Amino acid sequence: MKTTIEIPDDLFRQAKAAAVARGMTLKQLITGAVEHELGQITNKDDQETAHQRAARFSTEISRLARDNAADWNSDKSAMQQLFEDRRARDY
Repeated sequence: MKTTIEIPDDLFRQAKAAAVARGMTLKQLITGAVEHELGQITNKDDQETAHQRAARFSTEISRLARDNAADWNSDKSAMQQLFEDRRARDY
C-alpha cells in the first residue's frame, strides 16, 4: 500500500544513509522498523503471558516439592534437591 508520511529532514537523511549502508531500500528499512516496533508491542503483551506462565510453573514446582519431599530422605530443602536432581539429569 502506498502512503505518505512526514518525517524530519535529518531523520530522513539518517534513514536513507542507514538503508544504503545495509544494502537496502528505504522502503525495506522503514518496513522493517515498523515490523520491529509492532513486534515490540506484541512482545509486551506476550511478557504478561510469560509472567503468568512463570507464576504457574513456580506454583507447580512448589507443590511438587511439597508432595515429594518425604521421598528424598534428605536434610536439603525440596528446592535444593530439585535443582540437584535436574543438574544430574542434564549431565
